[in-house]
Amino acid sequence: MPDAAALTAIGLYGKLPAHGDFVRRALPKSFVDPWDAWLQAGMAAARAALGEAWEDAWRDGPVWRFALPAGACGPEAVAGVLVPSVDSVGRRFPLTLAAVFAGGEGPARVAEEWFEALERLARTGRAGGTDADGLAGALPRPVAAVADRLLRDDVMALLDGAGEEDGPGAAAGEGAEAPGFPERPAVGWWTLGGARLPAMVWETTALPAPEEFAMLLDVPT
Repeated sequence: MPDAAALTAIGLYGKLPAHGDFVRRALPKSFVDPWDAWLQAGMAAARAALGEAWEDAWRDGPVWRFALPAGACGPEAVAGVLVPSVDSVGRRFPLTLAAVFAGGEGPARVAEEWFEALERLARTGRAGGTDADGLAGALPRPVAAVADRLLRDDVMALLDGAGEEDGPGAAAGEGAEAPGFPERPAVGWWTLGGARLPAMVWETTALPAPEEFAMLLDVPT
């Protein structure tokens, strides 16, 4: 369960319309460096894969929630949200709000309400409603889910009405069909969806490969 001892940092990294360049608050270099390298490679691959659809896909991209084990992106476990964003002059780069945990169970046990709060803040930041300091000051500490059943109920509500779409992991040969997925992944990615993607779950213990990054933005064709 996440607690004060397990939480080592909570902060943000990326771009906001309120700033002219990258912003970073509190998140450790051990996480930010591999995360940034993955994002840069993924964006380049997605831009090439999506072609003329790239700008619209970025603009309409959904918020993704994630929970990753230690070793997936740095030495510690991490949980948070990722959303496409821009800086004050329109240069594209995602905004990440995240918490880093010393204990490997931290991300798996965080209540969905915490992710919902982060998603609301990420949307506010992307819309230009606050700057990095205001956003960092509003970040809530992770809270634990009361029971495993809560995690299952959360994800089934998320997937309600998602139809027969496969999640990105299924398209990449690494996930499961969304309608039958039994619970929010202990590790992996999930989204409420957006203009171009339905709600879906992607169970994986690793960061998606750069060539899979486009599937975080748009339905594969």
